[in-house]
Amino acid sequence: MSRTIWLAVAAAALAACAGQREGGQAAGAAGASGGAQPAAGAGAARGGSAEAGGGAGPADGARERQATADAAARREACIDTWLAQRGLNAYGDPPGTMYMGGTPLFDEATGERRDRVAYLDAKLPELAKACP
Repeated sequence: MSRTIWLAVAAAALAACAGQREGGQAAGAAGASGGAQPAAGAGAARGGSAEAGGGAGPADGARERQATADAAARREACIDTWLAQRGLNAYGDPPGTMYMGGTPLFDEATGERRDRVAYLDAKLPELAKACP
């Protein structure tokens, strides 16, 4: 993919994300990237339902994903504050702790990486209670 096309696609994706964060629809983002996405509720306007089976429309799914992301961001902020109040680093250890591979989240033997929040929940059960 050429640099110009890649930049155009990246700009359209950023515009779409910014529109969702502001609580509005990313109007024009589909047009900017050349995609033809139906508007929320377009099926209902033609006498059908927004989605097969008459369920919630695409906008409802976006709102649900945004609410989940917002809750995860609030929980992560709570965790960071809790750790800072106790003088711990981002992994719940004393500052200056050294880790093989640079982080305790990466297992060099298996090549797998753990989620930081899941790691902290398992390591510090009191944290899970303080930041549900």
